[in-house]
Amino acid sequence: MQSREYLSKYTTDGKATEAQYLTDIACERIAKREKEVLPKRYWILDKWKKHFRRQIVAANALLKEFTCKQIVDALNSPRGKNIYSLGLNKPISEIITNKVKEKVKYLVKADEDIFTDDWNDQGNIEYHGEKLPANKKKSVWEELNG
Repeated sequence: MQSREYLSKYTTDGKATEAQYLTDIACERIAKREKEVLPKRYWILDKWKKHFRRQIVAANALLKEFTCKQIVDALNSPRGKNIYSLGLNKPISEIITNKVKEKVKYLVKADEDIFTDDWNDQGNIEYHGEKLPANKKKSVWEELNG
């Protein structure tokens, strides 16, 4: 688990951990589906206590495999919009894996395009209309993590 802080509408100080942030997203979706408004500190209410506990455990399990940003991006994707529980590990991991595969394909294609171009006298190449110094080119892994 990471100690990054995120903004939360539901805590008294406005801060949340990654797991709590993901849990807020899941519980907001459940509340919206039930046409309710999620109150501040909803996890102390009997109705939401069970949901919160389940979701926080599932969020921590997901965070062992993926970053918070990857999970949020997956939940905000067209396929992820219908996910109401973080316990649905398989669809979330499939969405993230597919996104990573698409990005790798794009970056490998971009690297292939670079290597097919001719180098000019200054050690620069034309890449999508902009000159990229040879020593400033990012690797595929830097692009994935950046």
